[in-house]
Amino acid sequence: MAKKHYLWLLKGIGIAIFLWIFSQIDFFEVTETIREADPLLLVVSLFVLLSICAVKSVRFAAITRSAGGEMSLMKAFRLFIIAIFLSTITPGRIGDLGRAVYLKNDGMNVKTAMSVALIDRVADLIVLTSLCVVSAWYLFGNFWGLIALLVLVVGIFAMRLSLSWTKMSDARKTWLQFLDVVSRPTMLFAVLSTTLLGWFLHFVWCVAIAESIGIDVPLLPFAASITLTSAVTMFPIAPTGLGTREAALLFFLGPFAVEAPKAVALGILMFASYIVCSLIGGFWWLRGVRSAA
Repeated sequence: MAKKHYLWLLKGIGIAIFLWIFSQIDFFEVTETIREADPLLLVVSLFVLLSICAVKSVRFAAITRSAGGEMSLMKAFRLFIIAIFLSTITPGRIGDLGRAVYLKNDGMNVKTAMSVALIDRVADLIVLTSLCVVSAWYLFGNFWGLIALLVLVVGIFAMRLSLSWTKMSDARKTWLQFLDVVSRPTMLFAVLSTTLLGWFLHFVWCVAIAESIGIDVPLLPFAASITLTSAVTMFPIAPTGLGTREAALLFFLGPFAVEAPKAVALGILMFASYIVCSLIGGFWWLRGVRSAA
């Protein structure tokens, strides 16, 4: 019970940050910026976000099949959208856990199901951390670039140690045999290529929303700012990054003459896109995903 309260407290921190930001800026300017946003670009951005989910669903389906599970692309897509919904309504962003539960209900070993969800998430984390190294160096210079690189190296080393331990343990015989398949060059290429495509589309999504409200920042510093903002919002201290995203955008885009109301409006519109996907996921969750197999 205490842990549950702790997770909800984390959500409250993000909301508190969001409310504090609003108390420091002109609320009317934010609402006016959103009201004057280009509706066509917002619609395009929503389709781009759904495309990101589709690309990541291809990766999730491939990893699931390598573990011996059955996974159609449509079912993988629905599970991914449902995960967004679960991450929105629950503390601690447990959407990945929700996908593991569905795999378990389909007959997969529970530890294997958790490993599939974990590997799918780790692929994003490795690419994002690598991009953060470049972004930190680009925006803040060598020192912070080296700090980010150190975090990446330590993370990869820890993951390598974990895999080495797994190979020597008896547990591998029962629930991690699929790692042999995942580590093959063809599968690694498939996972890496879909992950990179997903992040490329993520930047396209952000650019579309930024363009809709007239934010004009050169592409490279904007991409670096969005990368570091994405890393900040990975921490589970707000519903879908609410509050932490706006604070990060204010910090990273401020030096490029982006006015505070526009930076906050960008964060709110990004949040709104996630909510639309979440509503779709909620609909499928209520219906049950099994019918989509």
